[in-house]
Amino acid sequence: MDQLTERLVEYALTLSYEDLPPEVVERTKCLILDTVGCALGAAPWQAPSVARALAADVQSRTPATVMVGGQQTSPDMAAFANGVMTRYLDYNDYCYTHGRGHPSDTIAPVLAAAEAARGDGKSVILGTVMAYDLLLGLSDSAAHGVSRGWGGASFQVIAAAAASRLFGLTRAQMRQAIGMAVSSHISLNRSRGGQISNWKAATSANDSRNGVFCALAAQQGMTGPVDVFAGKGGFFQNTGSQFELLPLGGQHGTPFRIMGAEIKGFPAGYPSHTGIEAALALHPQITSAADIKAIRLFTGPSGMGYASEAACWHPETRERADHSHPFLLALALTEGSVEVRHFEEGYYTHPEIVALMQKVTVQVGNEPEHQQAGPSMPTAVVEVDLHSGATLRMKKSFNAARAAYLRTDKGQAEKLRPMAEALLPTAQTDALFQSLRTLEQQRDIRDVLALTIAPQGKR
Repeated sequence: MDQLTERLVEYALTLSYEDLPPEVVERTKCLILDTVGCALGAAPWQAPSVARALAADVQSRTPATVMVGGQQTSPDMAAFANGVMTRYLDYNDYCYTHGRGHPSDTIAPVLAAAEAARGDGKSVILGTVMAYDLLLGLSDSAAHGVSRGWGGASFQVIAAAAASRLFGLTRAQMRQAIGMAVSSHISLNRSRGGQISNWKAATSANDSRNGVFCALAAQQGMTGPVDVFAGKGGFFQNTGSQFELLPLGGQHGTPFRIMGAEIKGFPAGYPSHTGIEAALALHPQITSAADIKAIRLFTGPSGMGYASEAACWHPETRERADHSHPFLLALALTEGSVEVRHFEEGYYTHPEIVALMQKVTVQVGNEPEHQQAGPSMPTAVVEVDLHSGATLRMKKSFNAARAAYLRTDKGQAEKLRPMAEALLPTAQTDALFQSLRTLEQQRDIRDVLALTIAPQGKR
């Protein structure tokens, strides 16, 4: 018997809402609100529009809602469309531990499965906590063993397990769903390389779509391969991975991993945030981009992915720009902010910004602090040489106070209201935010999702 599958199934079947401490419930509601707000903000862009159009072509006897457009589609396609919107701006949450990534990518399949099963707010909270712990627990476990290739199968597994629980599948059916998900759907990290395409935002969403589909298939009686991780020809053998699952949240006193997730303050990849903050602190001392002779960023190893190839100095897409140290530093130094509008307006193509990007060098710093700050977010040191002969220097580490503020009602309103109210009337935005902040009291998640549907003319 595949022990990893059994551990995943056992956790998904036995975790209950009553197991969740109050602070876990509160953090979960905060993250769900942030995720929905980010999805609303991404709605006008091409990739989210394509995803909604694809979902509109599919009908289901157990429908789920696509946010913004209001299409009633199959649960797997709702997971896809809402997942693309969630991730597109790269503004949704992050967790910078061994289990790093965007765990809120799991919320779209949870919402879709819960709605299709006519679940309530508590079921969404439970499904979200479970999904976060499964995702981050698998990643944490893989980091302690041989983990080559692991990242490409995690979201399918989590979506299959969470949807199986929310659909009310049996233990045997959940095993089948996980077996199908792991054996058939593995994504490549290349989706985040080169001139990054729309598919960066769609990768986890498509993984989740496949996971939900596998749960639906298992519900109808479809069987999947057994011993899918450790068996001959299984995941471990084919990817070179080998690890044992660490205790998950609530087991043996283990904290729930959702408590390690943080809300983003910038619509950019999280390894860039300390560099952005350092550049923003230097901005008042810079009169003009023409005054800058050279820019140096010293970061940790985990930050080097945003300066690992030539495309980082010549971004041609929105997706590459938000994963480019040269662009984000040039933008912060000259504009004094990093906002969604800068990507909408194509600042990464502005001649002044392009010229400034060529003056940026990035390397791993020699000091231990470059790799040790907060929840493993790399400390950044930015140095700017001016033609006057002066050198400006600023160091920034993980900003715990800022992270805490972003979790407050005021901090969330500052981030999310402009995006929500670009689509929804103020009264509808108020009702949506209040419903999500009191999610455990909501009897039907469909009523909450109805509040995300934009008026005609803004869909």
